[in-house]
Amino acid sequence: MPVSTVASALEGRATGVNIVRNDGTPGAAPSIRIRGTGTINDANPLVVIDGVPSGNPDALSDVNPNDIASIEILKDASSSAIYGTRAANGVVLVTTKRGNYSQKLATSINAYTGVSKSTRYIDLLTAPDLYTLKRERFTNDGAAIEAPWNDAYYSTQRTDWQKAILGSGKVNNIDLNLQGGNEVSTYYFSTSFYDEKGIIDKSYFKRFSTRINSEHKIKPWLKLGQNLQVTYGETNGFNNNDSQTGLLFSALRFNPAIPTMNEDGTYGTSKAFANQLGDINNPYSTIQQADAYNRKYRAIANVFAEVPIFADLKFRANYGFDGTIGRGYSFNIEDRIQTRETTSSTLTQTEAENYSHLLDLVLTYDKVISKSHITFTGGYSSQSFRGSYFSAGRVGYDDTSKDQRTLRKGNAF
Repeated sequence: MPVSTVASALEGRATGVNIVRNDGTPGAAPSIRIRGTGTINDANPLVVIDGVPSGNPDALSDVNPNDIASIEILKDASSSAIYGTRAANGVVLVTTKRGNYSQKLATSINAYTGVSKSTRYIDLLTAPDLYTLKRERFTNDGAAIEAPWNDAYYSTQRTDWQKAILGSGKVNNIDLNLQGGNEVSTYYFSTSFYDEKGIIDKSYFKRFSTRINSEHKIKPWLKLGQNLQVTYGETNGFNNNDSQTGLLFSALRFNPAIPTMNEDGTYGTSKAFANQLGDINNPYSTIQQADAYNRKYRAIANVFAEVPIFADLKFRANYGFDGTIGRGYSFNIEDRIQTRETTSSTLTQTEAENYSHLLDLVLTYDKVISKSHITFTGGYSSQSFRGSYFSAGRVGYDDTSKDQRTLRKGNAF
């Protein structure tokens, strides 16, 4: 399916699993609820990728959907018990593709492109209708008509704010993968690039990923394998949820008599009559002045060894690693024209690092007796976590040119 994340491909496909997109920001991870909301805090399930527990559904945004071989949903306590309390809200098991033994080299290229556009808009009052109704309200109350409803300027329709901020988006994707194997080894290699631009200008999601999976029968009594995924992602989006400052809410509430831009080149504003027009900023201005991004570098890897002790009993050791480096950049330019002022230009840059190491030691007894299939599993698992976060900011940029938006150019808070 032409989707950016694995979670989007699961929508409506698994019973008892509700997947809700919180907003339409490109690359945004949806909320996943298995058998409803199980806690008032984080109700997301545990995501496990090729045997490595990788946190919440955000991890699914880093996986190329075309690398997926299968997805399993563990819903009840007995099936998810091996993951302990982290599995209280269920588990999503993701298994990626592998080559097959004695398989000839197979190569495939998958590419698609597409466009997106809003097809429906919410019906709202036009400026003339709003102007008339506002004047009637004061008259019916026996009160003096307040500005701006005594100014004919606000009776002229100038902007459909939904159409002003919702344009056309596009998506491009290309995947290349190689897979095969001989009598003793299998391999799978893939690389992909996904690029989506949202219907809101400056909203986007890019992901470049490479995957290498292999398995080797070193000896009749020893099997080794590894999985490696390396991903780079970059995204930017807007606040679409807040009822006061959310971009879409602002577009629904901002006065249609106000232009996107005035003749003098400034952005339209409701500041002069905020008590009547609302303390809302021009959503078009919010988009055009935005300068921000979030970048993420991630590696998920595991190495395993499997040893058959005797016919029905085998031992498996697995080491897993999950490392993420995230970098954020946000420049808020001084804007005293809008109702919600930004009194001084501010630059904020952040860096976060998170690493986990996993060790699994598992014994499995698997026996078919008559018509019964018996499996016993016992094991030891240990996972450690380490993380750090750093934020730096500067304020008071006299020169806000693009090449001057660096930490060394600003002033201390």
